[in-house]
Amino acid sequence: MRIMEVNAVSLRRYFIPSHWGRLLVRVKTDEGFVGYGESGEDSRWGLGVALIRNWAEQHVIGSDPMETRKILSRIWLSMKHFGRSGITMGSLSALDFALLDLKGKVLNVPVYELIGGKYCDRIRLYCDTGRPASEDPESHVPVVREALRKGFDALKFDLDRGFAGREPFNQELRNDDLKWMRAVTEAVRSAVGDDVELMVDLHGSYNTVSAVKIARALEPYNLTWLEEPVPAENVDAMREVKQSTSTPICAGENLYSTWGFKDLLEKQAVSILEPDVNKCGGILEAQRIAAMADLQYIPVAPHNTSTPVGTLAACHLCASIPNFLSLEWHGSHPQPEDPRYMEWQDLIEWDGPLISDGHITLPEKPGLGFELNEKACLEASSEAEALFR
Repeated sequence: MRIMEVNAVSLRRYFIPSHWGRLLVRVKTDEGFVGYGESGEDSRWGLGVALIRNWAEQHVIGSDPMETRKILSRIWLSMKHFGRSGITMGSLSALDFALLDLKGKVLNVPVYELIGGKYCDRIRLYCDTGRPASEDPESHVPVVREALRKGFDALKFDLDRGFAGREPFNQELRNDDLKWMRAVTEAVRSAVGDDVELMVDLHGSYNTVSAVKIARALEPYNLTWLEEPVPAENVDAMREVKQSTSTPICAGENLYSTWGFKDLLEKQAVSILEPDVNKCGGILEAQRIAAMADLQYIPVAPHNTSTPVGTLAACHLCASIPNFLSLEWHGSHPQPEDPRYMEWQDLIEWDGPLISDGHITLPEKPGLGFELNEKACLEASSEAEALFR
């Protein structure tokens, strides 16, 4: 058996409202087996599509689909001259998913069995509820209560205000920003009670001194974590924030490959690690990263802004590691009134609701456990034709 086709499509914004475009990949063998993958990097410019096509010609087409690591290693080695981060790693992640999906279908086993078996049957999700709709701290209360009604027991919301709260390009925290942050967190905590896990995201928006102020100010609210208080590039700054506060610090969504996480983990700069399986290199690379975190007794809560394709791929990773904490879910954002958009789950064929009581039940079907919904994909974007020809 040989891999004979590799197709990549940039699907823009039509599958997950309020998020960036996604790159979907299909790998097909000469015996008709098909595997699907997704990139977690912005695909609006088509750069990921070009990368996939180039790699397919040089390293994938004609290969034995059973040699997953060998194929991915050839691509990894070819990347040394133009960088192993950003869109390149997102595209590699998409191929990792597709090759594992394909191999699982050929062998008639789920992907989690290919990578060592599972520790759990259900994947716990935390719901990202976004940013408060107005300056009123109470504006976010109905949003988090709706997430609780749907069965989630862990919620995350955003507190960085971008240019609205600071002078442009200044990473310094203003006093009115901090006052608003505390008021929002107080309102949300009071609304959901003490038993619900709360997380706050700052998107790497602040300098070290400001991040320390925020972390200390939010200590009374018993946060599960404060996410990316400073930009990801400076590990020592992240460690300084972590050492200054009892609020747990989470980071990692903007790092790539095992090497990108090495210093963060060895310096114990975070309390919780959040690799993005759709960006960091895929399931196999994320498993290595999780093993490194486990050596430092650090739990893993993967970042995830994906369609169901990338989300289910991440579920197989989460089930395969002992230090899994929870997986992000971004599908709760309001649906635009645009016929080109579809419901989050409609991208795939699935029996019943994919998410129930804040969990995804691990699929037992071969590969990643799903097939794309051809009709829904084509209705949303004509570009999807390449995935079904």
